[in-house]
Amino acid sequence: MLRFRQSHLFISLVFLSFLGGAVFLSALGFAAAMERTTTFRYFDQALSGFSQSPDIVVWRQNSDLDRPVTPPDEYEIGKAVAEAWALYAAALSTGDPQYLPDRFSGPALMRAKHASLTALMNKPQQAQGSSVAMAVLHHNPRPVFHHMDGSVLVLEDRRLTARLGLDAARNLTDLRLSLDDTLTILMNESTGWHVFAHEMQGSTFLAPTQAQPSPARPSVDLPRLAGLNYYPAATPWRQFWPSYDAAIISADLDLVHDLGANTIRIFLPRSDFLDPEAQPTNLLRLEALLSLAHERGLKVMPTLFDLKGDYAQHLWAHDDAMLREVIPVLAASPAVVLVDLKNEPDLDYETHGQGLVQAWLATMAATTRQIAPDLPLTIGFSAAGPSVDLPEQVQGWLDVVSYHDYAPIDGAAERLATTMAKAEGRPVMITEIGTSSWTLLAGLPSSEADQAEKVGARLNALAKADGLLIWTLHDFPNPDAVAVGASPWVRKLQSHFGLYDSDGREKPIGAVSRSFFAKYLSESLDE
Repeated sequence: MLRFRQSHLFISLVFLSFLGGAVFLSALGFAAAMERTTTFRYFDQALSGFSQSPDIVVWRQNSDLDRPVTPPDEYEIGKAVAEAWALYAAALSTGDPQYLPDRFSGPALMRAKHASLTALMNKPQQAQGSSVAMAVLHHNPRPVFHHMDGSVLVLEDRRLTARLGLDAARNLTDLRLSLDDTLTILMNESTGWHVFAHEMQGSTFLAPTQAQPSPARPSVDLPRLAGLNYYPAATPWRQFWPSYDAAIISADLDLVHDLGANTIRIFLPRSDFLDPEAQPTNLLRLEALLSLAHERGLKVMPTLFDLKGDYAQHLWAHDDAMLREVIPVLAASPAVVLVDLKNEPDLDYETHGQGLVQAWLATMAATTRQIAPDLPLTIGFSAAGPSVDLPEQVQGWLDVVSYHDYAPIDGAAERLATTMAKAEGRPVMITEIGTSSWTLLAGLPSSEADQAEKVGARLNALAKADGLLIWTLHDFPNPDAVAVGASPWVRKLQSHFGLYDSDGREKPIGAVSRSFFAKYLSESLDE
């Protein structure tokens, strides 16, 4: 009987092992199928990203044509042109030309394939040396010939283009931003419009010194900024703009004013201000918030592209499109004192490559300067070092050096002094400092008294800065896991950085901040 049971047990174990192996292999097969599906769908998703793509083609007036180009024509042709150059940028960065025939044909297709395959052979991970990439951000075409049967179209296009070189370590070796004058022939084929031939006719290169008042770009005349990073308590990060409530924001701005602060830093997530469906409403809400701040004498530092997760070149045109909608609103408001192009981009260096991130930053700065030449620009780095350790192609566009100081307080004053020495006369602002007051047990890991003491000490250590902003006005009962991570420990810490707790009670840090702001701003008036 025992032998019979052992035999059955052995057979059962063999069967379960076989079943487990089959399930494992099936899972691998399913994963491979999903990967193929993802790869197959990738460019379609990446090139749109929304129910409709942002408009990156702005048409110039038609010349006299044999066949007029109608508004529906402009939509279809503009979509084809934008997608063609996005596909080309993606092919260059990946070395994969398989999707180019979707929007290229004839000589243009052969040249685009050759360029992308050459890029593949020179990828940094496969060979020592640099790789070259490009992105067309904006098109401004004018039709000069349209065949009577609608089969051929010739466009004169003026487009904003970024060309960059990266070395084997993914560092930026070259960046050229230009306005290119081009001549493009498109063929209306069975699957839609295709770029058939393309010719460069001239370029105007953009550089920081060309776009600024003088080669040295003197320091901008900015007031000393003292204030807070701001989200409503119940709707931080991704919940802010979809849940915009003017009454709550008005009450919060009254709190900021009563603290003696003169500035708030707000965040404009990429998704909220790029999606064509959400963008119009959020632009109106942005205008309203800026007006509410101005009514109270508060300055605003908007931080753009928050929670941006991808720097792929074929998406840069979408980012350019966001700037062309948002920047005019910011430039028109007397409340906007300074624009922060990106929050802590140095934290993206490891994942996306330092050179690619820096090239994107410079390109966004160049676009912003085109739209609003006098709007002061900065980038809020996560630490002091990266804020000044930048290639000139990035640094040259910036009016203000800004960073966040969460490092050990003992070195805060020294970090500031070093940064100011490297800032070449530009203002230096610390746009985030803060400490959690979360108490788990017996004053650990922190407490409200500990928070007030530590923030007060850091404010005093950094008092020579041209701006100081505390993180943040409120405690957050429900921090966004996308922004702070899913760790319960981190989420608890992040939920208690505010000057006001979740019940609206002012914490001890409030009195410390109020006292410091009064002294800090009065000293600036005496200088």
